[in-house]
Amino acid sequence: IGHFLKEIWMKELVDNKERKIDIRPYISKATLDIIGKVGFNYQFNSLTSESELASAYHMLIINNTGKLLNNIFGFLSNYFQMFHKLPLKYNYVIKEASKIIEKESSKLVNEGSEKAKQGNLQGNDILSVLIKKNEEEKDNEKMSFDELKYQIMTFLAAGHETS
Repeated sequence: IGHFLKEIWMKELVDNKERKIDIRPYISKATLDIIGKVGFNYQFNSLTSESELASAYHMLIINNTGKLLNNIFGFLSNYFQMFHKLPLKYNYVIKEASKIIEKESSKLVNEGSEKAKQGNLQGNDILSVLIKKNEEEKDNEKMSFDELKYQIMTFLAAGHETS
């Protein structure tokens, strides 16, 4: 992924007369591809194609970083639930991006669970280990589908927050 990212930047520099590029979208996409490969044994291909998941993170991270008003509303919405209900662009972006991230996380859990049922779930990535260990639990101790999905969503968010 790193070498491919370098190739993209080199091409961008050749095509760009100013010899300047905004690397933030590329870093976000590369991060997503790395998380997909290492964490879920899954190819998001964010660097090579338009990915709905990459677009969702772009909406959340790139479009909302550094905007004072968004930071204020984000902070206040943690303490006052009414802020989530206000018809603000900030709330719309959060809701739309969250829907996409939840949908993609559900897809990952569904595909992993289906592979486990067929006996084809291999690998030591986080998703595979989580599903395998969950299958070994007693029925009353297993994580529900939603709990598995939220674990994946948390891992995706944590990976983006730290990069």
